[in-house]
Amino acid sequence: MIRNWLKGACPMALALVLAAPGAARAEGWAEYRQPDLSGAIYAAANGDLMVLVGCKEGGRPALQVTLPEGSKARAGRQGSVSLAVDGRSFGFSGEVMALDDGAGKVIIATIKASDPLLKALGAGTELKVAQGGASYVLPLAGAGPAVASFQAACGPKPRGAAAEAAAAPAQTPPPPDDEAKPAPAAPADRAERAKPQPLPSNAELADAIFVDKQEGRRVAGKLKVSAVDLNGDGANEAIVTVTDPGWCGENGCTILVVDFTGGQVRTIGEFIGQSLTPGKGRTGEWRDLVLRGPTGQEVQNYVDGRYR
Repeated sequence: MIRNWLKGACPMALALVLAAPGAARAEGWAEYRQPDLSGAIYAAANGDLMVLVGCKEGGRPALQVTLPEGSKARAGRQGSVSLAVDGRSFGFSGEVMALDDGAGKVIIATIKASDPLLKALGAGTELKVAQGGASYVLPLAGAGPAVASFQAACGPKPRGAAAEAAAAPAQTPPPPDDEAKPAPAAPADRAERAKPQPLPSNAELADAIFVDKQEGRRVAGKLKVSAVDLNGDGANEAIVTVTDPGWCGENGCTILVVDFTGGQVRTIGEFIGQSLTPGKGRTGEWRDLVLRGPTGQEVQNYVDGRYR
């Protein structure tokens, strides 16, 4: 079983649909519309919601997945789940919650309307939901239109040309060459950060990123830490693989990307795979990462303060 009791794992204060409302549903994928919730669902033959992607009015989009029967994830803690579309795996971390009837558990995680998983759902044929050794499979027939309705409801809203122009900052033409000024020196804090600093010890790192301190002490000796400067500022970030068997499953082990800006330890990416290494491309100042798993590899980009 893969456990993920980590700081910075984006706990959800929003539970989407913990118990199915009374109306019966046809089995399969469908658009989901309620007064305060829009998205897409997969309903089982008995009406249970197995997968839901949606958003409440004005809220962040979220993904809710029913965990496989036999999952040992503990309600009220953070957990991880693997969603594999035709063998291509996508890992998500979020809050584990018990269903109202006590008959099962769901995991709820944030998701962007542009997440690669959604494109895969629309084009795939089979979705495998797995956690540790437990799993189940859902067909993807009809997922495309349902996912498109979620993206339309929960994705960024386009603005008109006039609104774009009004929102755009005024542009000042550059001065002639003879008036050009030399670029200002780098801020002192950036210059200070650029001085290479040693990474924390494994014990210190585990203590900082694990909420459960006892678990952190237990697995500290199983952390494989690779130092790498991901944003070109001269200071190292770290790629941390938790090689303890309790944190590894059929798709690989839990891998974290850790930042140390300002002396604070912050998790900026969480994945499940066989390896995570720097790629050749960049997104802004940050290097892309390549996540490798049993079925291939996928590029992870730095977006909105995290690798996704």
